[in-house]
Amino acid sequence: MKVLLITHNFPPDLGAASFRFESLVRELTKNNDEVDVLTSMPNRIHKFDLSKDELKINGFKINRFKSSKLGTSKFKVALNYFEFFLKSLKDGIKLAKKNDVIIASSPQLLIGVVGALISLITKKKFILEVRDLWPDIIVEMNVMKRWNPIYLFLKVLESFMYWKSDAIIYNSPAFYEYLKKKNPNKKLKLITNGIDKEIIDIFKEEKINKKVEKIKLIYAGNLGIAQNLNTLLDIAEKFTKELEIILVGKGSDEKKISERIEKEKLINVKLIKSMPRKELYNLYKEADVLYLQLQNIEMFEKTIPSKIFEYIATKKRVIYGIKGVGKGILKELNCEYYYEPENSKELEKVINKVILDIKNNIDVKNNVELLEKKYSREELSKKYRKFIEEVVNENK
Repeated sequence: MKVLLITHNFPPDLGAASFRFESLVRELTKNNDEVDVLTSMPNRIHKFDLSKDELKINGFKINRFKSSKLGTSKFKVALNYFEFFLKSLKDGIKLAKKNDVIIASSPQLLIGVVGALISLITKKKFILEVRDLWPDIIVEMNVMKRWNPIYLFLKVLESFMYWKSDAIIYNSPAFYEYLKKKNPNKKLKLITNGIDKEIIDIFKEEKINKKVEKIKLIYAGNLGIAQNLNTLLDIAEKFTKELEIILVGKGSDEKKISERIEKEKLINVKLIKSMPRKELYNLYKEADVLYLQLQNIEMFEKTIPSKIFEYIATKKRVIYGIKGVGKGILKELNCEYYYEPENSKELEKVINKVILDIKNNIDVKNNVELLEKKYSREELSKKYRKFIEEVVNENK
């Protein structure tokens, strides 16, 4: 097969789509398929050298273009997305002509739209990947109202990309009912995010820190509205003696978080720029606790944050404020430190429990064996490739 893959993020860039598609590209090329990846320059990582960090595999070609820096303002984010749309449409039409199928991964929404447009123009088959239910999620996050003309236009674009798709891959079982209702006659396939075996191997011999003078709590990921890290900052000062809090990443709330740390003199909170994965894994090894939260809205009950799989693999304690499917997976993998999302009083109680458990040398119970068995990225990529093959060969 010959596959054109359109994604905003690809290694060495960070993010769920980046890691997911590296694994897929490896699986495709292993089976002698040819892959063109159309993507932007890395924009979620601060340090990179493409001459060294770019993925190098036979049968794989990457096509990158520059776009405006992904800033923290809504305008800069929108500009970056629109530039990606225009440039990927132009280059994608040329690339699609030599490929059998187009795969586009949304969010952001315009990536799905550009895949649909390229398919319409070139008459090539189109598989849409849905990793969040856009644009409805921005309404639930209170970024936009339902009567906003921009939202209504985005709903038209959403309908167009669904209409033009030959099949849809989605990464959370909670998306099924919505997608089936919108696309009653489409082929739908669930393929969740997962974990790379090499990451499990990195932490295989990891020894859990026993009693420590100051507990190191780390959050790594997007610093945005969806994560609302204010919940953690609200109680940070109460644990000045017990906790060292490290926030790693970038995002729309990065500036606000930095300003709040400085204004409130939160001396036990440190903000660090995004870093390459290997450096991040070394930082995980220093951690005693990992932290995760999503806003307390219904839409986020349907999502599966990809970082939960990495967190479990580290064998560290995980404090999490997420509901729904994500919470179910963490419970399944024996994570017990749950609190109601955006409830700082409950978070305070859970942190006190963690401090006590560490003091009493209570073992961490993360079920890494089940993680590897059920969420192996290698096995998930095999299913992904098989589904692509079915779509390509259909009606030949």
